[in-house]
Amino acid sequence: MDVSVSSLKNEEKLTKALSEYAPEIQRILGKKIDFMRVPKVRFRYDETGKNSFDIYTQIKNLDISE
Repeated sequence: MDVSVSSLKNEEKLTKALSEYAPEIQRILGKKIDFMRVPKVRFRYDETGKNSFDIYTQIKNLDISE
């Protein structure tokens, strides 16, 4: 199971930290949901939020007085 995460800062640290805790998160999910077998949890960085923020910043900083 891929879980997409995003952050405006420290995206490498975020995915690394979450990956370290992935087995524990998987165990917790296994106790909470009723599946025969809980899929392996993998965290993937999703740049959508950062890209949206970058576009917003560029639009906000446009000089429309010309």
